[in-house]
Amino acid sequence: MSVKQLQEDVVQVGRIRYKRSSYVSVVVVMTFIGWFLASFDSNMPGLALPLILKDLHMSIGVGGLILSLGFLASSLFGLVVGPMMDRLA
Repeated sequence: MSVKQLQEDVVQVGRIRYKRSSYVSVVVVMTFIGWFLASFDSNMPGLALPLILKDLHMSIGVGGLILSLGFLASSLFGLVVGPMMDRLA
C-alpha cells in the first residue's frame, strides 16, 4: 500500500484520502491499540492468577513458580529463535 502526499494537508493511502490531522490521529490510535494488546497479553496471567489458584486449590508459591517458569521459557525461546529469524530475514 503506498502513501502519497497530495497537498500540504492531504495524505492518500491506497484509494483513501485523509486530512493530515486525521491521518496522524489514526496512526496514533492504531499504535496505542497494538501496544495495549501486546502488553495485555503478557500481563494477563498475573491478573488471572488469584482466580486460577483459588479454583485449583494451589498456594501462591506454586502460582509464582508456574508464572516464573513460563516467563523464563519465553525468554529462552526468544534467545534461541531470535537469531534464527534474523538469518532468514
